[in-house]
Amino acid sequence: MTGSTSARILIIEDVMIMQEFLRLQMEAGGHEVTAVGEAEQALAAIKNSAFDMILMDLGLPDEDGLVLIRRIRALRDTPIVVLTAREEDDARLAAFEAGIDDYIDKQVNARELLARIRNVLNRSKGRPAQAEATTLLRFGTWTLDLDAYTLLDESGQAVDLTPMELRILGALVRANRRVLNRDQLLDAVSDTADPPTDRMIDAYISRIRRKMGDPSVILTVRGVGYRLGVSSQQD
Repeated sequence: MTGSTSARILIIEDVMIMQEFLRLQMEAGGHEVTAVGEAEQALAAIKNSAFDMILMDLGLPDEDGLVLIRRIRALRDTPIVVLTAREEDDARLAAFEAGIDDYIDKQVNARELLARIRNVLNRSKGRPAQAEATTLLRFGTWTLDLDAYTLLDESGQAVDLTPMELRILGALVRANRRVLNRDQLLDAVSDTADPPTDRMIDAYISRIRRKMGDPSVILTVRGVGYRLGVSSQQD
């Protein structure tokens, strides 16, 4: 964060009146705000900038909010607060299972909204800082350069991974030991022209392990998904 009370907040809300209301409330609370109205705009902002928190609606014009949450979680561990008119228990549970930090009804008053935002920000202070537009990832003895589409081993030798394998590996490295299920991995690469199916994810993981010659780099969490088996850092 930029200070003890100030935070960089991304608002994702397609209703302009509500978006402006939230902007004014967050700025009144001393926060720096970026506001967008669509999922793809949000993903572009997240890839290019570091935010301390994301405040979002579930009803977006170009993508379901739950899908967007999974796509964000495959890229960043930024705290996510959902502000929505959906009151169904199933929607609330699905949002928490996707990885949000709080779920707030849109009827909330401004004072409570700011208090809950402050609580989420305070709880997140111990999380590792998120890198801005990170493309060079180091994990264990490996270096992954997503700009150059290259994976290097400890001696600097390139490992022959396909672009899709590199993207899947990049999602796992960015998650840094957090488990990603198949849906989250699919969401992480879904902007490609020919995204894989959930069954293909298993095959890609198997090929990545074989080419790297170290199956312990990517661990299987039975019944859940996959996670990185070594610590990572991002430049």
